[in-house]
Amino acid sequence: MSHGPEPYAVGNDPRWNERAAQSATVDLDPDEDDPMAIIVTGPCPRCTHESAHVEPLLLYSNLQDRLRSPGSDVLRLALEKAAGVSRRREVEVICACGTPHPSTPQGARGCGASWVLDVSWGAP
Repeated sequence: MSHGPEPYAVGNDPRWNERAAQSATVDLDPDEDDPMAIIVTGPCPRCTHESAHVEPLLLYSNLQDRLRSPGSDVLRLALEKAAGVSRRREVEVICACGTPHPSTPQGARGCGASWVLDVSWGAP
């Protein structure tokens, strides 16, 4: 007896983080020295269909001089974190497989699962 794909359901499960960490492929584009994006590919830990996610790393280095005014420390730290200056990012991945799942809302894609991968690169 063959079962079809899992129905669409928005959700996450800590076990999916662990499964994805074992099976995902993570690449930095264009390279590890000065990445502009993190690219995550691999099977969704819920539905097991192939999925891909691009996490842009926004670069705010040209704002550094402007952020030296009093009171800008919190903003500067937030921008550095967003820019990946720390060379580490928790990436939330949402299933984007191309397989039709029952009950998928119009305009949505994937099975609805999300998981988090801790991505780091370069020398500390």
